[in-house]
Amino acid sequence: MNTKKSGSKSSIINIVCLVLLAVGIFAWSRELAGNPGTTNLSEYAPWGLYIALFLFFEALCAGTLFIAALGSNNLPRLKMAVIGTVSGVCAGIAILPDLGSPLTVWRLLFAPNTSAPMILDVWFLGLTVVFGILLILGLSGNKEGLTRLSRIVLPIVTILLPLGTAWLFTTLPGKVGWSSSLEIGVFIAQAALAGLCVLFILQGIAKNVANITSKLVLAFLLINLALIIGEVGQALYSSGIEALPTKALLRGGFAPIFWCQVILGVIIPSILLAMNKSPLIAGVLSLLGVVITKYLFVVKGNIYPFLNIGESLVVPELGAGNEGYLMAPTYVPSGFEWLVGIGVFALGVLLINLLLPRVTNKQVGVINIIQDINQIGVN
Repeated sequence: MNTKKSGSKSSIINIVCLVLLAVGIFAWSRELAGNPGTTNLSEYAPWGLYIALFLFFEALCAGTLFIAALGSNNLPRLKMAVIGTVSGVCAGIAILPDLGSPLTVWRLLFAPNTSAPMILDVWFLGLTVVFGILLILGLSGNKEGLTRLSRIVLPIVTILLPLGTAWLFTTLPGKVGWSSSLEIGVFIAQAALAGLCVLFILQGIAKNVANITSKLVLAFLLINLALIIGEVGQALYSSGIEALPTKALLRGGFAPIFWCQVILGVIIPSILLAMNKSPLIAGVLSLLGVVITKYLFVVKGNIYPFLNIGESLVVPELGAGNEGYLMAPTYVPSGFEWLVGIGVFALGVLLINLLLPRVTNKQVGVINIIQDINQIGVN
């Protein structure tokens, strides 16, 4: 009876995800048709929600597959491999609307500009997904050769994946919000945190939360907090233009989101883990903190887009900012952008819900994960 109920609820989730995915595809089609107002992106804020989703799914992919490849057999490696590989697919899908036409992907794959940093993202993400699939096949089919090969390659490409993206952002000209080399450490730390959160949540669902995993999540939360404090302190004590984007986050329109991320995504889960309370809530909040951090990172690069604009040049879209510099208008994703983003998340849930029961030969889809979380609650 329970199996039938789980199967019925799982089917409902699949149907809901298919509907949301269809809505997301429709919203994207409106963008491709060139309808005005479908996105709030502009010449001065060219990257937004889609890039933030790409960065989140990339971090989730890199962190989970790294652990799945190198973890011991007593860890839920197969589940981690499925979640990590699906996250890699979602990262690729999330960036498609930002690229414009799907033909752009064809050119990136078969006529790439090897001098462009973006090609590193394409290669590293592609390799990560391919070897993630091979790891799934190796673990689910007890194929030692595939598993061994994936254990060798995946740790390398999952480190290069966030590194390549960090190099891309930190070397873009005119984007002082992304120019700090500190971001390289942030990208690696957040990928590790995302992977550990997934492991922590899966272990909590299995009621087998390892103390070492809890300590690792807490450690990377504190590392993340230290990086935030370092960036904020550097901005407050600096009078250079490179500090302007961070100062805008601290006291501008995005300040509530920034402090919400710090409190809900870092401080509260750190306290919960230190007190050994509500591990699942701590893991979910930490993962949510990574999502918000990626969004704020993208926004930070758009706030002061062109600092070398001449005083005599009047650009209506730009307004007065800190210390007399022109500041881009606040970027808020449009309704169509949100629909596309929701569609990407729906695709991820759908793929996980379809794949997990098949590769593990038992009912461990999304509905079972939700049920287990409800049973555990905040204990």
